[in-house]
Amino acid sequence: MTSSKVALSLNILWSRILTVVGYCLIGFALIGFIANISKLTVGVFIFCAILIMISLLLIIPAAKIKQRIARFKKYTELISMENTTSLDLIALKTSQSIDFVKKDMQTMIDKKFFVKAYINKDTNEIIISKESKTKAPISNQSTTKEVTPVSCNCCGAMNEIIRGEITNCEYCGSPLK
Repeated sequence: MTSSKVALSLNILWSRILTVVGYCLIGFALIGFIANISKLTVGVFIFCAILIMISLLLIIPAAKIKQRIARFKKYTELISMENTTSLDLIALKTSQSIDFVKKDMQTMIDKKFFVKAYINKDTNEIIISKESKTKAPISNQSTTKEVTPVSCNCCGAMNEIIRGEITNCEYCGSPLK
């Protein structure tokens, strides 16, 4: 499993855990509030309010993680299908500010969403180094190489693979089949 796929999977798992725990705390607060509605005291009210605040502190970051993953998939789609590497164009196509896209992509690079990528500050582009391809052993060697476009199962980016060669996604590093 590549670092990008691991990073995405861990972020998805973390957002789900935060969401479930957050909603469970809201449920407990509501059950406690309803169970004690007839003899509602200040202590019960404060306890329920604290549970709701804690749950919001869990649910909000979970939603932000989910949004970041959705933006990552949109960015990889723009980069792979439309060959858009300019942060200015990506910002325009996603209706975000250039500063937001630059910071967002840098965060994704730091969190290992993009493999072997960096932002070129001179040209204001994201640069993604291509993964090396390793030749797989095949029984019938043919002189013509058939190139096939495939979509990455992890990030959704379009890649081209040559039959008989093992290739990784050039955007997230996941193995392509």
